[in-house]
Amino acid sequence: MNGLDGAFVYRDAQTDDARMVVEVLRGAVAHGAVVVNRVAMREVTRHHGTVTGAMVEDTVTGETTSVDAPVVVAATGVWLERLVRPRTGQPRVRPAKGVHLFVPLDGFPADAAVYASTTRDRRLFFIVPWLGVAMLGTTDTPYDGDLASPETQASEVEYLLEATSRAFPSVALKSSDILSTQAGLRPLVSTETGDDRATRTLSREDRVWEAEPGVVAIAGGKLTTFRHMAQRVVDLVATRLVGPKATGPAVTRERPLAGFARPMSGVEYTSWREGALAGVEAGRARTIRAMLVTRYGAHFRAIESLIDGDPSMGEPLSPNDPAVQSCRAEALFAIRHEQAVSISDVLARRLRVSLLTHDQGRAAACDVASMFASEHGWTDGQRADALREYEADIAQFAVPGSPRTPIDKTPGWVAPVMGAGALTSAAVV
Repeated sequence: MNGLDGAFVYRDAQTDDARMVVEVLRGAVAHGAVVVNRVAMREVTRHHGTVTGAMVEDTVTGETTSVDAPVVVAATGVWLERLVRPRTGQPRVRPAKGVHLFVPLDGFPADAAVYASTTRDRRLFFIVPWLGVAMLGTTDTPYDGDLASPETQASEVEYLLEATSRAFPSVALKSSDILSTQAGLRPLVSTETGDDRATRTLSREDRVWEAEPGVVAIAGGKLTTFRHMAQRVVDLVATRLVGPKATGPAVTRERPLAGFARPMSGVEYTSWREGALAGVEAGRARTIRAMLVTRYGAHFRAIESLIDGDPSMGEPLSPNDPAVQSCRAEALFAIRHEQAVSISDVLARRLRVSLLTHDQGRAAACDVASMFASEHGWTDGQRADALREYEADIAQFAVPGSPRTPIDKTPGWVAPVMGAGALTSAAVV
């Protein structure tokens, strides 16, 4: 190839991050944890200088309550310093903004992730097949705006499109090809006051420390090492609660997610997956089974049982978007069993439909709203409010300057959702 000096190949892993978080929480509940959704920690409470717990707020009702605890863990990312005032010599959090673009996978002459450099500053970035689309990114810039709502800028879109075109000239991506964008903040760690180095030069390593007696803080790190990070936090908490000699070694690294009884090798998982697909004829039923097995592991039968009770639950959640491999039963399962309380909870935080479609999930929103109405007795007014809330929520995923198609308020399904039910006591997220 003209101009190619060399290349290398290495193996890595990828995950559905939203699904992984839910499965971690399901596992926590199975081992006795109490997990609540839409509850925000507002402050650490103290009595005569001693930490006594935390004040939390139900962000749906606005009610506040106190939670008693001898040790509080501040795992709040870029918001850490709103709860923990850093002392001299302790780590400081420096927010760094990163942007991803999501585009159709068709047309990319590669079926694996590609690691390339940008045109302008030679920074490395990824082009990754992910959940049926291609994910491009990321950027890395300092951020001092609203922590709750970082936005993708047109200049960042141009930067990534330019870099992608350099790596794959034949693809010729345009802004109109972009399905969605996502901007997030990394809680990078600096130990120097007034550190003004470029965020891309800061380490991605995590830091765990006792910010004050009774408050354990964590910052930095990457999703890849979340288990190790959690282990270090819990080890420190256990030491503070019962002493360094009274705690045994952590065992979570041997506890699998997604309902499996034990860790599996790649060969063992492949064998299990083939067994789960055995006897299912080729066609729509096998496609659904394969998708559910991949996403939910040993829990897949719980979703499949909803389809057995109502075949319409097996229909695609977004029929006109081939990249969306989710079915309607998954949305209903999230509402019933995974503490989803809004349309965004389902389409953005459980199934990622908001990122995988040109309309950011608008075509599926009305159907999901109807499920909520059936499950929770929403009035027409509540349903309309929920759709307006979703419209506002997904503005963050839009391509800067692109026109927005309003949500079609007409119900997408005339068949009623079968079997209304309350959230289970073991619900998570």
